[in-house]
Amino acid sequence: MTESSTRPLKVFLCHSSGDKSAIRELYRQLTAEGWMDIWLDEMKLLPGQEWDWEIEKAVEDADIVLVCLSTRSVDKEGYVQKELRFALNIADEKPEGSIFVIPLRLDDCIVPRRLRHWQWVDYFPKEQKTFAYTRLLESFKVRARKLCISYGKPKVEPTPKPVEKAPINPAQDKPAFVVVPMEQKEDKPKPERKVQPKVIVSAAQVFQKQAGKRTLTRSTLYRLITSFTGGLAVTALCIWGGINIWNSLLPAIPVSTRLAQPTIIQTSKPVKTNTLSPTKTSIPLTATISITAQPTPILRVINAFAGGGGAHIREVPNGKILATVLNGTVVTVIPNETQMVNGIIWVHVVVLVNDVRVEGWMDGSVLINTVTPP
Repeated sequence: MTESSTRPLKVFLCHSSGDKSAIRELYRQLTAEGWMDIWLDEMKLLPGQEWDWEIEKAVEDADIVLVCLSTRSVDKEGYVQKELRFALNIADEKPEGSIFVIPLRLDDCIVPRRLRHWQWVDYFPKEQKTFAYTRLLESFKVRARKLCISYGKPKVEPTPKPVEKAPINPAQDKPAFVVVPMEQKEDKPKPERKVQPKVIVSAAQVFQKQAGKRTLTRSTLYRLITSFTGGLAVTALCIWGGINIWNSLLPAIPVSTRLAQPTIIQTSKPVKTNTLSPTKTSIPLTATISITAQPTPILRVINAFAGGGGAHIREVPNGKILATVLNGTVVTVIPNETQMVNGIIWVHVVVLVNDVRVEGWMDGSVLINTVTPP
């Protein structure tokens, strides 16, 4: 059988800041039960702590997330939605059938679609709160039994009352004499004291000890100096022997050759000779530039259909309308730029509309006659 745990049931209160009064009342009731650890931001967050990290950690460590819903929290955009979304992600990791998310309605609000598959509790109206609180505790106890957490209010042991002492009566509180017979007395042997012999040290012995310490110090210093000197001598001998061995291994080269200074040979400076430079001749180069004359734009007059009062200039064929021009307006047609779209020939044109240059495409059927260019 699994032993029950002594830790409290951890409950996270997810709520909106506009419901603080109702949440504080619920926090006080749940805390008074004595077997739950209720996480409320204004009671748990310390100054300087980071909101996101502390709240996400509290939701991950919680055994139950109590989502308090109201018309203010459901329609509000802000941190409560972020807490709810994170709690739902943690709920997906819990085993099936586990009580983890409990919706609690504080007023007659619409439960969000994400929470409708869990049974909720109505913590309103006022006469219904006692019943709702009892049902809420039952869910908490089911979750506590699942986690092997003991629940119930802790037993408070009564504090012992101080014992009142009776006043002292000097006439009655006299010590009574007890007569012990001689046969009952036991002669206990007294422990013997061990007397340590005194050590007498003469002045000669003290002098010998101090002289021995000085001798030891001098001998130690002498040994250190001797060892250091011997080490230097051995090092010098090793260096000298190495040099002799190296010289013996070198080939027999005359000393004069090895120690000869390098000879500096002076060479004569090169003589500069003046050479004749070739004569530069300039040959004129001619470049041929061909210029292709652009065709002169054609001017046309707009004549829309009988039922209309003008024509449209579009950004692209059958596209967005840029401007509408009236009948009789003179437009400039850009030659050699036409398109066939859905059986209609579109012509690239330019026109001035209210002193603004508009360039686009126009149905070719509204262009009826040619005007002589200026």
